[in-house]
Amino acid sequence: MKLLKELMALTKIRVVLLSTFSGITGFVVAAADISLQVIVFAVPLFMLASGSAALNQYQEHWSDRLMDRTKHRPIPAGQLKPKISLIISAVLIMGGLLMLIFNFGLIPAGLGFGAVVFYNGMYTYLKRVTAFAAVPGALVGALPPAVGWTAAGGAVDSPTLLGLMFFFYLWQIPHFWLFMGIHANDYKKAGFPSLGDTFTSCQLARITFTWIFATACAGMLFPLFGMFNHTISFVFLLGLTIWLGLDTLPLLKKQLTVVPVFRRAFVHINIFALLIMVILIIDHGII
Repeated sequence: MKLLKELMALTKIRVVLLSTFSGITGFVVAAADISLQVIVFAVPLFMLASGSAALNQYQEHWSDRLMDRTKHRPIPAGQLKPKISLIISAVLIMGGLLMLIFNFGLIPAGLGFGAVVFYNGMYTYLKRVTAFAAVPGALVGALPPAVGWTAAGGAVDSPTLLGLMFFFYLWQIPHFWLFMGIHANDYKKAGFPSLGDTFTSCQLARITFTWIFATACAGMLFPLFGMFNHTISFVFLLGLTIWLGLDTLPLLKKQLTVVPVFRRAFVHINIFALLIMVILIIDHGII
């Protein structure tokens, strides 16, 4: 039980589950069906995302020791040795890639490997260089749906896939920035560049609101990309968009308590993205 708990912490299980679910969404939208193949696909994608998360913890275990939020993770807490964590990440990544290749071909596996390269090779490095690392790094969040789409036989150049990826790309940026705002002091302790060094709290809140608004607009474009089969799905989408817009209005206040407002917006934009995925899966796989 203790080992399982350490492995779940090493692989950032909550983040990985969300990433896997976005891949499943792409798979179901392309397949227009829910079958056992979804599970066959979800397992290697989960392994790949878990391995990438574990590799990230290996890469950042020195800075993790300096932050209150991360100092209790398995490596900085001394529960797992760095080399063991690296081996675990390598096994998960290689296992996930081989299963994707064997069951779904080179294109989904290549896109999955691309996500690992972008996250562990680019974003992890850029975080130490610039506070704007999330802008190119958000591509990581756009790739799992593409892995799922192509695994189900969808064309890489499909406009529907591009619309889906665009939504997930935009969502990742306020997701990252709100998280950094919540834990700004921790990031400073570890020597990471801070958006607070460039913007005031008010400016950062307004910019983040703009990104959230853009994410909501990207969702409203779904019907133009042929992503909904039923009117009820659009009605739910419209309701979610109105809710998100009204809910994030506190970000526009001139005087705001940054951490509570950012934390609320962070939770709710993630709920918004999760519910969008649920609507898409129901629309294409169940109704």
